[in-house]
Amino acid sequence: MSRVFTVLLGGFAFLAQLGAQVTSATILGTVTDSSGAVVAKALVEAKAVATNLSRTTTTDAEGNYTLTSLPVGEYEVTISAAGFRKEVQRGITIQVQQRARLDVVLQLGNVTETINVVGAAPIVNTEDGVFGDVIENQRVVELPLNGRNFNTLALLTPNIQNGVPGGATLQSFLAGGVGIWAHGNRDTDNEWNLDGATMSVGFYNWNSFNPSIDAIQEFKMQTGNFSAEFGFQAGANVNIVTKSGGNQVHGTLYDFLRNDKMDARGFFPTSKPKLRQNQFGGTVGGPVYIPKLYKGKDRTFFFSNYEGLRIRQEQFGSYIVPTDAQRNGDLSRTFSGAPFTGTIIDPGSGLPFAGNIVPANRITSQAKNLIGFLPQENKPGSLFNYQINGPFQTQTNSTIQKIDHRFSSKDSIFARGAYDNRLRPDPAFFPNFVRTTTLKAYNITLHWTRIWTPSIVQDASFSYNRSVIVQSDPRENTDFSWAFPIFRLKARRTGSR
Repeated sequence: MSRVFTVLLGGFAFLAQLGAQVTSATILGTVTDSSGAVVAKALVEAKAVATNLSRTTTTDAEGNYTLTSLPVGEYEVTISAAGFRKEVQRGITIQVQQRARLDVVLQLGNVTETINVVGAAPIVNTEDGVFGDVIENQRVVELPLNGRNFNTLALLTPNIQNGVPGGATLQSFLAGGVGIWAHGNRDTDNEWNLDGATMSVGFYNWNSFNPSIDAIQEFKMQTGNFSAEFGFQAGANVNIVTKSGGNQVHGTLYDFLRNDKMDARGFFPTSKPKLRQNQFGGTVGGPVYIPKLYKGKDRTFFFSNYEGLRIRQEQFGSYIVPTDAQRNGDLSRTFSGAPFTGTIIDPGSGLPFAGNIVPANRITSQAKNLIGFLPQENKPGSLFNYQINGPFQTQTNSTIQKIDHRFSSKDSIFARGAYDNRLRPDPAFFPNFVRTTTLKAYNITLHWTRIWTPSIVQDASFSYNRSVIVQSDPRENTDFSWAFPIFRLKARRTGSR
C-alpha cells in the first residue's frame, strides 16, 4: 500500500509600500539636524555592498524616509542635504522581514564634506511586536550541527522546544528527527517558506525540503504576533532566504565523514552497529560571465548548490520469533524456554494435543512455508530471542539554482529552483519485510520587484511547490508465491498469455 501526497501552490501578489516583505527588508528612519529640527528633501541612498544595487528616496516634510523591498545583506547608507555635511554609514546589515530604523543627525557644513560612520551598532527592531528570532548567516555556517540539519538551529529561538515528532518515520525522514514545537503547538502546526514560496507538505505541514546550510543566507523564526500574510498556521512561521551571487566569485567544497570508530557499543547490542556517513557537496556564486558575449557585473548574478548524503548503517533491534521447537509443532515451552502452562486444543476434535505438541502430519504445507518468512531465533532462552543489527542505507541528492538580474534601477527579478530526492528503507530487521520511503520535492519561485516611485514599490511573485512521498507497505515486495503454489500457478498462466 502506498501513500502519495501532492501539494500544488501558485500565488501572485501585488504589494505596496507597507505590504509583505517575505524575502526582503526595509530601512526607515528620520533625518534631523543637530538642534533636533527635521530635514526635509534630504537624499537617502542605500547601496548593497555585494552587488552595488542602489536604491534612493527623499525625506518627506516631517523628515521621514522609507526604503522597502531591499534584499537582505550588508548596505552602505548615504544621507545628504543642502547646507549639511554628507553622512555615510557603513556596515549596516539588514535581515529578512526586518523593519530596521536608522535615524540620522546631519551636521552643518558643505555638502562636499563627508562624515563616515563605520561599524555601527546592530539595528534593533522597534517597529513591530513580532515574537521570534533571525538566525543569521554566521550562526548558520559556524555553529556545529549534527547532520548539518538547519532545523536544529530553530531551537535557538525563544519559545521553541524540540517536541516529540508527530509522524514517526515520515517526520524523521523530512525534518531529520527534529520536532519544532512553538508555544506548545505541535510540529504539524508550522508554516514553512523558502524565498517566499511555501514548501510545506500538505496535511502534515512539515517542510518537504531541507536546504543545505551552505545555501542559506539566513532564516527567521516567527512564533507570535506575526502579520496577516503569515497566518496560515497557529505554530511557528519559518521563512528561509537562500544565498545569491555577487560581484565576487565565492564557493565552497566539502565532504564530511562520520563513522562508528569512536562510538560506544550500547547496552543491549552484542556488537557495535556499523556506521559510514558521507555528506558532501559544494556551492558557487558570482556574476554571470560569457566570454565575448556578456559581462554580468552589477547586473546578473548566479548561485548554485548541490549536496549529497550517503549513510550506510545498522540499527539494533530485538524481537520475539518462534523457537526451533515451536516451528516443528512443539508448543510445550514459551519463547524464553519456560514451561507453557496452558493447553493447546485440537480444532478438529476439540481435545487437547498430548504434551501440547502438534503432530507433524497436522501441520499444513502452507503453514510450514509461511513460517519460513520469519527468521530463526539466535538468542535461545531469552525473552527477545531474535536480535539483529539491521542494515539500511539512506541516499539524498538536493540542489538549489538561483539567478538574479537587474534590468534597470527600477526593475529587478530573481528566479530560484530547488529539487530534493531522498530514499530511505527501514532497517532490515526482517529481510523479507522492509518498508521503503521515497521523496521527490520540487520548489520553484519567480519574483519581480518594480519601483514606481520612491514611495510605491510593487512586489509580484509566482511559486510552485510539489512534494511526492511514497511509502511502501513492508509486504509489498515480498513474493508469497513459493509458499502458496496456487498463486504461483496462476501467475504462470497469466504470464503465458
